[in-house]
Amino acid sequence: MCCSTASVPAFSHPVEGGGVKLVEMLYNTNIVAIVGIQDRAIFTPRRLTLWDTNASCSRLEIAFSSPIAFVKMNKLSYPRGSYL
Repeated sequence: MCCSTASVPAFSHPVEGGGVKLVEMLYNTNIVAIVGIQDRAIFTPRRLTLWDTNASCSRLEIAFSSPIAFVKMNKLSYPRGSYL
């Protein structure tokens, strides 16, 4: 799902029935925001999924009425010390 360079850790998770359009990592944490390509897949273009790479599970899903075009995570989107 994601490629890496020498300084960025690799993330690999099998995706059945579709691919991933957007992936945004929250700084150097185990939380990534994922948006899919196909409507009938695990990750859809209308749902933002916060995925915990350590636990290999979804921590939060937010559905939208139209496809997501861009994702940018910052300190305000996932406050320090909060747990999903």
